[in-house]
Amino acid sequence: MPRARGSGASAAAGGGGAGAGHGGGGRLSGAGPGGQKSARGTALPACLSVSAGCRSSARACREGGGRGLGRAVLPWPPLVASVGAGGGGGTRGWADTESVGKKRCVCLLTGAWLNGVMGRRLGKNKGALNELFSKAAGMLACIIRESAALTRDVLEQHFNDLKGTLKKLLDERLMSLLQEVDAIEQESIKPLDECQKLIEHGVSTADDLLREGESAVHGDVGQQNEKLCIFTKKALHIQLDSLPEVPSLVDVPCLSAQLDDCLLTILKNQIFRHGTVASRPPVQLEEFVEKPGGILVRWCKVDEDFIPQDYRLQYRKGTATHFEDVYIGSETEFVVLHIDPNVDYQFRVCARRDGRQEWSPWSIPQIGSTTLVPHEWTTGLEGYSLSSRRNIALRNDAQSCGVLYSKAPTYFCGQTLTFRIETVGQPDRRDSLGVCVEQQNGCDSLQRDKAVCISTNGAVFVNGKEMTNQLPAVTSGSTVTFDMEVVHLGTSSNEGGNFKLRVTISSNNREVVFDWVLDQCCGSLYFGCSFSYPGWKVLVF
Repeated sequence: MPRARGSGASAAAGGGGAGAGHGGGGRLSGAGPGGQKSARGTALPACLSVSAGCRSSARACREGGGRGLGRAVLPWPPLVASVGAGGGGGTRGWADTESVGKKRCVCLLTGAWLNGVMGRRLGKNKGALNELFSKAAGMLACIIRESAALTRDVLEQHFNDLKGTLKKLLDERLMSLLQEVDAIEQESIKPLDECQKLIEHGVSTADDLLREGESAVHGDVGQQNEKLCIFTKKALHIQLDSLPEVPSLVDVPCLSAQLDDCLLTILKNQIFRHGTVASRPPVQLEEFVEKPGGILVRWCKVDEDFIPQDYRLQYRKGTATHFEDVYIGSETEFVVLHIDPNVDYQFRVCARRDGRQEWSPWSIPQIGSTTLVPHEWTTGLEGYSLSSRRNIALRNDAQSCGVLYSKAPTYFCGQTLTFRIETVGQPDRRDSLGVCVEQQNGCDSLQRDKAVCISTNGAVFVNGKEMTNQLPAVTSGSTVTFDMEVVHLGTSSNEGGNFKLRVTISSNNREVVFDWVLDQCCGSLYFGCSFSYPGWKVLVF
């Protein structure tokens, strides 16, 4: 997924980076590496996410002149609290951004901030602040104990499984060697047994013949000649002087077991190096930015010695039992779609070292959500087929042509509108992807007044006029993004007259920036697309 652009600001304090999303951000709870220090050198606790109920303090802070609200997130372990913050005053360690919808602010509780702004404004509420820190310490201790207990269980289970597997492998190897001994024994003894049987049979035949000769000698004289004649014939047919060859001593197998004692040394060294206990995962979730029907999740590496090859992001809805893979790759951010508004989702991330197969420990699971309803295409236009969620439109074979608009004006300034081209058809210069002030049925393209768009050949149109600057042609897999912000023209800019929006259109790592002048204030805009030929499929989020 190409990097999704946003207009959110970021702020850094101390050793960790803090980011704030433009749309109020999904809620983030968690922490990251390194103790956060204030200007006075006060070290904050190891990790925490606090949702504090200091509503009155938040209002008091905002009344101090603060414009912004947003979400500042650090990798663990700096102390992050959801409390009100306002005004300037050169306060260290807090971030504010403009927010659409619910206004919130996340502040980093550094020593300077506590002794300065918060100390002046809380006044008599220092007891509440002490209680906040007491609860914070309890939460930290709980996190440490739970992670330690879970780690013990994982280690015990792993080594018990390992012992069982090793015993099974050793038993299988022993059985194989014993079977090999049995096979050699049987193969070597079989000819000797046959030789012994032949010798015993020859001796038995000789004994029988000897007794028959004695009987002929000592019998009656009349029968003596006849018995001697029979004895002589038998003796001529029996080869009493022929015996099977008995193998020499050097040819007789003598079995023994050859066991290499160095195996124990090798196993000992491997076992003593097997497994590690990490006090902090090498990667942590850094920021959630809410999107319409989705969440942009960003993460960062917090272990400087860890060189990642791939990252793995998982999520689950609410308190579902199992996490699901949602992204594996080398990027450090990903837009998770099909997110239900106002529903909490848990996220976690891990990484894999370069050239290794095993994954690192998981980051601390953190909660994100979005308040923005998903973008949807309007239904009923004959020339387009929509997906079940109505966020994917396919230009079908119908001859009817026109602009497919959004179901409602759900795009607001300050957000990022993204079109992703899933498949392409035959391009046409009248094709368009863009936003507009109002729907105009009967138009075959957004290349008209009160609209800005990009054609599939990369041409950019503003109010129906083609710009000199041009973007690369749209191809399969291309991502086209629209970002807009209000440009204030003075005190009367929103009271009639000209209304100016600064527009940034990006595609294939290139962008154009221009001002879009309208004759009226527009709080929200429609988006739309038009394709002359079938085969085009576009996803919007």
